[in-house]
Amino acid sequence: AEQRPSDSATDSTGDDARLLQRATCKAHARCTALSPRARVIPSLTPRTWPFRFRCCSAVLSEQMSTAVATLSSIGLACLSYVFTTMHTLRSEQHKNLVDRVGQQLKTLYGPLLACLTASKSSYDAMVQQVCKQPGRRGMRTDADFKMAVRNDPRGPEAEAYRAWVKEVLMPLSNRAANLVMERADLLEGTSIEPLLLQLVAHVSAYKVILKQ
Repeated sequence: AEQRPSDSATDSTGDDARLLQRATCKAHARCTALSPRARVIPSLTPRTWPFRFRCCSAVLSEQMSTAVATLSSIGLACLSYVFTTMHTLRSEQHKNLVDRVGQQLKTLYGPLLACLTASKSSYDAMVQQVCKQPGRRGMRTDADFKMAVRNDPRGPEAEAYRAWVKEVLMPLSNRAANLVMERADLLEGTSIEPLLLQLVAHVSAYKVILKQ
């Protein structure tokens, strides 16, 4: 005779099935509330409980994708900010350097070079003019001119030298010394060149000599 399960066993199996269906339906409802993708999953039944794991996997995958996209955006924004800041800083430094060099050439080194070059040219012109005068055939070089001035402080060479110093050489040297003192902040380096200090001292001494 065919054996049939008892009514109590049938009722127990039915209860287990109903409990499993309720649990899977609750899990599906939670997944549906978290992610729209879970809505495409069919209604869960006691026979389709594996869809619960697919639903959770879809939620985790979406959250990971969102986190990766957010971190990528933040990283790109940080890199862009750092690059822009460094580029702006280097541009400002280069601009300041160019402006300082331009100011140095315009207000210090350019006029200083012009004064010293003009002073040297004027001195050479003075020596040539004195040497070409009649009666000075033995005077040909700068050393001969200096020797003549020292040998005869009241002679024509000394008189010509004092006139040139007072009217031509001294104003140029005075202008150069003033540039060094007034534009010392534009000098290159952390100390003043000794030759420039010697120039200032030379001009100051000649002012006293000319007054005497």
